[in-house]
Amino acid sequence: MVSYNHDILTQNGIRRYTNVLSSWEISVAEQRKAMTLRLYDDQADALEMVAEVDGVSMSEAVRLAIESHIESRRSDPDFQGRLEASMARQRRIMERLSE
Repeated sequence: MVSYNHDILTQNGIRRYTNVLSSWEISVAEQRKAMTLRLYDDQADALEMVAEVDGVSMSEAVRLAIESHIESRRSDPDFQGRLEASMARQRRIMERLSE
C-alpha cells in the first residue's frame, strides 16, 4: 500500500485528500495517459464543485464523466452505426496500404 496526498483549491481554501493505493492500483495508474484539458471558467468552477461534493479529485470526476459518456455511446444505435462505417473505412485504407 502506498498513500499520497493531493490538494484541491476550493472556495473555502485548500482541501487535502489522501489516497491509499494498492500495488495493483499503482500498476493501473502507471498505464494512465496524461492529457491537458482546457475548460471555460464556468465549466471548471462547476467541475470543481461536483468533485468537492462527491469527495473526489477533479481528475477522478473527469474520468467518471468520460466513462459515463463512453457507456452512453455503447448503447447508442446511431453512434454504433457510425462506428461500424468508420471501422470499415479504416479496414479498406489499411488493406490498400498493405498491397
